Amino acid sequence: MEEAPELMLATAGALPTAGGWAYEFKWDGARVLCETGGGHWRLRTRHGEDVAWRFPELAAIASIGDAVLDGELVVFTDRLPDLEATVARLRAGPEEVEGLAAATPATVLVFDLLRRDGADLRGEPYVHRRVALDGLGLTRERWAVPPWSDNRIAMVAAAHAHGLDGVVAKRLNSPYVGGPSRFWITDRHADTVPRPRFLRARFDRFD
Repeated sequence: MEEAPELMLATAGALPTAGGWAYEFKWDGARVLCETGGGHWRLRTRHGEDVAWRFPELAAIASIGDAVLDGELVVFTDRLPDLEATVARLRAGPEEVEGLAAATPATVLVFDLLRRDGADLRGEPYVHRRVALDGLGLTRERWAVPPWSDNRIAMVAAAHAHGLDGVVAKRLNSPYVGGPSRFWITDRHADTVPRPRFLRARFDRFD
């Protein structure tokens, strides 16, 4: 497997209100880059450490063939992201791995696809990469592709209603570029929209 690409990072700011943007939930977990190929896999943190050995419950991803996936590693407690539990998994020693994998299994929420079958997709627009990502059919337990929408108001309201960490706006026609970028904007406190009682999200697949 090749050297891992540099992660694209969101910059803080007010969410854009014009057209041409996608909105995703911001998950309170740990950013990871997953590389697969030849039946092997690596799970790198944003600092480059391969932590795959700490997460045996995620190993089934090795079967998808050649790919590089960008996403968030999350441990859910009562269907909400539990950052403390996620950090505990990342710091686990060899003697703790098996027990923690059974007691507090992790999920990877994949939101970008950087390489597939040898093709570098980073120059493709965000919306094309998301279509390719959906085409992977990540319905495996512990791996999922979270939703996105072009409806800013609905996504902010849903994030509020379910106690999520915020919303990230991503330019639909943007390439994937390493480092901080204004193509991705995050607002953890986008609280200008009241929390409607009628909005409900389904997190059953993230038990």
